[in-house]
Amino acid sequence: MAQIKKDTSLRKSILQAAITGQLISSCHSELDSEYTETGKELLDRIIEERNNKLLADWEYALKKNPKAKKPAPVVASEIDEEEIPFEIPENWCWCRLGDICLVKGGKRIPAGCTLTDIDTGHKYIRVADMKNGSVIVNNVKYITDEIHEKIKAYKISKDDVYITVAGTIGDSGIIPDELDNANLTENADKLVLFNGINKYCLHFFLSSGFFQEQISDAITKVGQPKLAIIRIQNFLLPLPPLAIQNTIVAKLEQVLPLVDAYENALLQKEELKNALPGKVKKAILQEAITGKLTEAWRKSATIKESGKQLLDRIIEERNAKALAEWEESLKKNPKTKKPVSVVASEIEEEEIPFEVPESWCWCRLGDVGDFVRGSGIKRDETRPEGFPCIRYGEMYTRYKTVINETVSFVDKNVFDKCQKIIKNDIAMALTGENEYDIALAAVYTGDKEIAMGGDMTRFRPAFVNSLFLVFALNSPYGIECKSELATGNIIVHISNDKLESIMIPLPPLEEQDEIVKKVEELLPLCK
Repeated sequence: MAQIKKDTSLRKSILQAAITGQLISSCHSELDSEYTETGKELLDRIIEERNNKLLADWEYALKKNPKAKKPAPVVASEIDEEEIPFEIPENWCWCRLGDICLVKGGKRIPAGCTLTDIDTGHKYIRVADMKNGSVIVNNVKYITDEIHEKIKAYKISKDDVYITVAGTIGDSGIIPDELDNANLTENADKLVLFNGINKYCLHFFLSSGFFQEQISDAITKVGQPKLAIIRIQNFLLPLPPLAIQNTIVAKLEQVLPLVDAYENALLQKEELKNALPGKVKKAILQEAITGKLTEAWRKSATIKESGKQLLDRIIEERNAKALAEWEESLKKNPKTKKPVSVVASEIEEEEIPFEVPESWCWCRLGDVGDFVRGSGIKRDETRPEGFPCIRYGEMYTRYKTVINETVSFVDKNVFDKCQKIIKNDIAMALTGENEYDIALAAVYTGDKEIAMGGDMTRFRPAFVNSLFLVFALNSPYGIECKSELATGNIIVHISNDKLESIMIPLPPLEEQDEIVKKVEELLPLCK
């Protein structure tokens, strides 16, 4: 079954409302008194501070190198009118991400070196650790002193924001305090923020649909998709005043936990919706084989033959059939050995897994029929038409309860040498990928013989409703029995001998028919 994905549409809508200013549109008038500067004034101040720092760094460099070149001043990026994707409040402004922060890369550990779980004091943050807007602290690896000396310049601060640039691309988040100054992977960049930028607000803006679309458009393919620093610097971003940034963060921190709860509830609802039919089906089958489904029926029914009497008749008939076949074979071979009489299996009281009605009895599957294993049908022996056949993989991928037609065919030569399935036989796969696939039973309802492939078996019951046995074998109790008897890890297997040993409850034949009738009425309602 495909994994159900969380519906994040509400979160995306709220983040989009945040980046357009609509999330706090009702708060703008209340915040007017708190504005110390507009978004444009904030951007101008950041540019001025960046230039002052560049100038100070240059003057300091002159003391060591009088020929140090004076840096070119930073200027705010030009943004054409046609680039602006949507309207923002008047006191906001548009900028590029590189205007309000420095984008710097991380560093890969040297070739041949490995990370360690031993606490060396030098933490190393990988993209795998970056989840849900933060970093999973208890998963973080370490680097040795030697590696740290080589890559110590590539660290990330708790005041920075990370953005992933390879593998998982475009995820952003905040660095926890305990990972302050940890070394950063080459698959993520750090955004070093200037004064006046709320790191939480920037993270939320980077997570918006508008920003993620820019990332998607900018991914380059050089061996593998990667987000280049120059692209990140050029991304467009609306810049609110700091007071507005803080208000947006406060509002999102209030709303997003409720959104998470809502989205998780929707996910659980969808999972329940998908799982419920299977759970109800299992419950119906379990009620069927314990007699609870026909409890009311038994009160007015006239039982002609109890389950124990039915079992005795089955044993008697099987012995009579074996004796008749032996007497017939004597005509061709007088030395044919007389068959050993079939006897009902002994079942100890402590073996019985649950109570059944008084008119029922317990027996083993091998008491009420015969198993015959199939013979191999190679894949290249199958045809789009010809004589019908069934292979073991089709049992648990296609046939859940009933086989009424096949999708595989063989020519007459292959068909003639195979074991056959006839009407009312129960087919099962002896091999599967897990214990639930093993011996998943289906009854054949067609009239033509079907050739049976290898790693399959057919069970031919005597005086027992085949569908009742299918329901019993596919019930939670039946699955548990087969699971306990199956062997193997990657490929799981079960033998005919083990299947024969499975204990089954045996109702009177009339009640078997009634159980099948009720189950067939109820199962369609599961959908």
